Amino acid sequence: MEEYDLTWQIDSFESLKEDGSGWQISCAASAHRDEHRKFDEKPSGAAMVAHDLRDDLFQIKDEVIKMNPARIKRSSEEDGFRAAIESYSTIYVAVLGLRGRGKTYAMSQLLRSKILGFASDNCISIGMKTAFASPDTHRFTFIDVFDPFYKGTDADSGALNLSRLSWQIVLNLAQIWIVVINDLTIHDQVYVSNLRQEISKRRQNPGKRSGGFMYEDIILVHNLCLHKTLKSCQSHFERQVLEIFQAKPCETEVQDCLSLKKISYGYYYTMPTSRLAGMRHLLIGFNSTPMEEEKLTKIGAHNRSTFAVLRKFLNVFSYEMQVHPILSLVEITNCLLRSYVSPTAKIVLSQYKNQNLAMRLSASNERFSHV
Repeated sequence: MEEYDLTWQIDSFESLKEDGSGWQISCAASAHRDEHRKFDEKPSGAAMVAHDLRDDLFQIKDEVIKMNPARIKRSSEEDGFRAAIESYSTIYVAVLGLRGRGKTYAMSQLLRSKILGFASDNCISIGMKTAFASPDTHRFTFIDVFDPFYKGTDADSGALNLSRLSWQIVLNLAQIWIVVINDLTIHDQVYVSNLRQEISKRRQNPGKRSGGFMYEDIILVHNLCLHKTLKSCQSHFERQVLEIFQAKPCETEVQDCLSLKKISYGYYYTMPTSRLAGMRHLLIGFNSTPMEEEKLTKIGAHNRSTFAVLRKFLNVFSYEMQVHPILSLVEITNCLLRSYVSPTAKIVLSQYKNQNLAMRLSASNERFSHV
């Protein structure tokens, strides 16, 4: 079992104060780092090779604490460090969805790696794991989000503001969006609709940070885990995408994980509108067979093909962001936090216990406007 390379915990606005614990950024323990390996050495689609974000983080950690991240690109006396930071390039992929929809499972299958998930269930957690499609290709940083407050059942307005803030941070950080849903409850439909609107706005008015380089569609993974047969999954899947999303059938080629031959894989596509981003619909179903076993059920074989197609979609995208994940989080949080805390709020990084980092407000007398 593997941990996320990096985990960021957002517990409350109050913890940002100078005497608080801060929003802690932790890295995977060394015992888990040693387990990193090729995610899938079998030729069942594009393999992904692990890369440890922890090593990159601790090479720059001390310098990050000393410096204001906003100075990094301006400082003439830190040319060596600036070069190291700017040489870090990655493609950010957000794996989104409501609680209990199978985001961590989908991410584990995509990377061919068993991920432990998050340790705490009473705060918002953002986990990152890096991988290469192959040793000589682009680096991907996958973002998983656990948000216990999204449905709005908590009466604490501070918790709901934390939920909105984390949503905005991930939307501003990611270039590719994978959304995992189940049987399309009303909550799922609202979630997907809101995301389509936000992505459409971003495409029409791209910020300086992304430079307009974003994946053209949302990738919607229909995790029909309650259906036990492939036929039942496909029937339900087709009804959903045709009736609710007015999707059209499409095909692509992928290598079959059993015969190793090229096969045709069918998926569905929802066209974009002036207000809504387009969507590519992929199907996965319940599979009780461990992913290491060679004998797969029909659903298991279909799932393998689905994740091979998903890797294929990712590998087409080639624009890497020239910024380290830690600095991205600081930069984006500084921009967004001001509307929740105060117009002059500024986040800095500080040392925390167990060799980890914490985000805190730079001044102890900041006044909170939304807590």
